[in-house]
Amino acid sequence: MSEVWKKCDVVINKFATLDLRKMSCVEIIIPFNGGHSSVTALMESIFKTVSTNRYQITLIDDGSENDSFIAGINESKVPGVVCMRHDKSAGLGAALNSVLQNPKNEWIPWVLIMHSDVIVEGPAWLASLGTSIQKLKSSGVKMISPRTDNPGDSLQAIFEENKINRRGKSCEDFILTGDQYLPLYCALCHRDLFRHVGIFKEFPFAGLEAQEFSIRMRGHGFSQAICGSSWVYHQGGGTLGSLSNKDQELLRKTRHDFEVKMDLIKNKIE
Repeated sequence: MSEVWKKCDVVINKFATLDLRKMSCVEIIIPFNGGHSSVTALMESIFKTVSTNRYQITLIDDGSENDSFIAGINESKVPGVVCMRHDKSAGLGAALNSVLQNPKNEWIPWVLIMHSDVIVEGPAWLASLGTSIQKLKSSGVKMISPRTDNPGDSLQAIFEENKINRRGKSCEDFILTGDQYLPLYCALCHRDLFRHVGIFKEFPFAGLEAQEFSIRMRGHGFSQAICGSSWVYHQGGGTLGSLSNKDQELLRKTRHDFEVKMDLIKNKIE
């Protein structure tokens, strides 16, 4: 048994008394490929901080070389933790869609997408997201993320300008504008959003799912926002760095073709 699995086993056993019948408001979807220690740390941080919101964690292993991690969790049969696996890696969009298209989860109204390299902090991070998205509903906001130290290229400048990428410094909620979009490091929405907009387009290893989805949201008149009272730690930057030269070239071509296509779509929207 690996050290990572030993730690995860301790975490799971500690919280194995959770009642699935009371965990029905939010489905927390965590896709990953390897990085089992990060997944374990994220799960532990969720278990420790969320007590007032009812949730289910759905882990989707996108073709990790070692399947013993997900097999071990399955064997433990932890209430409130569901596991899925792709035998071959297909990328973020495909992983998320496998979960979103699972009919067993349709009864859970809210969906929270999380990168596996996130750590949550404080007892109110999830409740604050829910409060803010309900408050901003009349403004057309259908997806919301917390503040973080690593928001991605789309939001980095505005986060630094307003000094909201620092732990402990709350701010007012704000709605994204222009080409700004949520990179899905931690994004809450109602499941109905996917019925209106559709599920994710799949761009294996190109990291374009979040940007494309935001454009479709705008096309439907929906907005995205940042919750000023919720904060998470996001390591970031680990997904694409290990690609081969061939895959890097394919990534560049995919992104170029995407940008050309999206410019045409945005012109139609505007």
